[in-house]
Amino acid sequence: MNSRVLCLLCSLCVCSFVPASNGAWGPSSAASKESVLTDKLVENIVKKNFDGFAKELASPDMDVNQPDSKGRLPLLEAVKSKDIKFVDGLLQYRALAASVDPATGTSPLMEAFKLGQAEIGKHLLAYGADINTANKAGQKPRDFAPNKGITELITKFDAGGPAAFEDEPGTWFYTNNENGIPYWYNRHTTDARWNMPPSCAWQKVEVQHQPKRYVNYVTGQTMYTLPNAKTMKNVRWYNPRINKHSWESPEDLQEWKPVYSPENDATFYFNVKTRESTWDQPPELAWQRVDNTDGPWSHFWWNSKTDEKQWHEPDHKAWERHDSDL
Repeated sequence: MNSRVLCLLCSLCVCSFVPASNGAWGPSSAASKESVLTDKLVENIVKKNFDGFAKELASPDMDVNQPDSKGRLPLLEAVKSKDIKFVDGLLQYRALAASVDPATGTSPLMEAFKLGQAEIGKHLLAYGADINTANKAGQKPRDFAPNKGITELITKFDAGGPAAFEDEPGTWFYTNNENGIPYWYNRHTTDARWNMPPSCAWQKVEVQHQPKRYVNYVTGQTMYTLPNAKTMKNVRWYNPRINKHSWESPEDLQEWKPVYSPENDATFYFNVKTRESTWDQPPELAWQRVDNTDGPWSHFWWNSKTDEKQWHEPDHKAWERHDSDL
């Protein structure tokens, strides 16, 4: 097991296994009380006293998102320490990776980029940090790229968004330790944590007459396409026409989705990739199978938008389901 994580787990187990009772999703209304609690937490971060830090994390009613009495945000101070175990510890106790310094608007991610801390930056991005959040001077994290590692993070974000930093499906397992206490275990890195990893926190949300979406209850992200972490295991699809395999259902691969509007009693079309919507049926959804009694084939395919005709089925309809042990 990773030494820094084992240390945190052991320290927190001795102090308390109970997470923050208030859920710690945002600043508490009891500002003065919480500030006193985070004073010692921040002090231990600044002094790099990990044992004291772990003890403070387990304090009753601890809100790790509340600045201390000097206005210092715990997660921002943890980034300044350049020690990822303090950052990871706060994130495990639901520190908001997308939070900002109340005075300057500086985010923990911006500070990590400024300091050239690529590993910390990657960790924050996996927990929902926003690479485009501007501070009060109008600067964004992406404006700071002091080394190759940070540049690669920016490129990766631009190509795949926040989900690009999540773990692959099947990476994390929920299990119990020798004392029967449940925790999450990473089979690749032997990392361990009490709280649910972001890649395991996706939930599908379906509301009548609205496009299906996926919400991550750790990072707060919302996606209209199937997140990588939700890809199906032991089932995959193969398309012989384009010679391609996919772990995602063909229904989820389709960018355009029909959505019924009860106000207009009509169907419109929503593109989950571009977020575009239109009343006109996109050509890729306009293919229809037509029975044929005159030719050598029993049917052909006709596109009502383009008037195109062909004997073979359209590419997006050629997917075949295959069970797999991969």
